[in-house]
Amino acid sequence: MHRVTLGKPGFDESSKKKVLAASNISLIEHSVFIEGMLRLLSGAIDAKQFLEWLVTPGLVETERLGGRRSYEIIPR
Repeated sequence: MHRVTLGKPGFDESSKKKVLAASNISLIEHSVFIEGMLRLLSGAIDAKQFLEWLVTPGLVETERLGGRRSYEIIPR
């Protein structure tokens, strides 16, 4: 089983350090999660990519997610 914790607005430094040693826990800040959802919903990434990214152990970061950034996708 893998656990994903959504933090709003974020996580303290202690939690970020502790999660580095965990193999079945992911911490994701809400703004990072929203960026991932925007990429998924726009079709920049597929559901498999999103889920693999989401369950990456440790602190989940947008730099590890493929696809174009949301501000590059949304038309002006």
